[in-house]
Amino acid sequence: MQVVTKTGSLHETDLNLWLKETVSLLRKGELVALDIDILAEEIEDMGRYDNRALEQNLIRVLQHLLKWQYQPQKNEQTVGKLLLPNTRYA
Repeated sequence: MQVVTKTGSLHETDLNLWLKETVSLLRKGELVALDIDILAEEIEDMGRYDNRALEQNLIRVLQHLLKWQYQPQKNEQTVGKLLLPNTRYA
């Protein structure tokens, strides 16, 4: 179910509401009512975002490991500042 407003589709005006409605349609099995092109685009965007986030986090970890290896005098001072704030559990 795609709602059209003066400014465009619901996807363009309220992404969160569009996502909720799309999930609802998927769970009900109402596949005919889905905007398949936009849904496919959103899924592709999620994959690209996840890949970028993974790449950025790997770069951050490698930077910290290099600092740890080549600046051992600073290890005790920086471990808390560098590694712990970037984890979920900090």
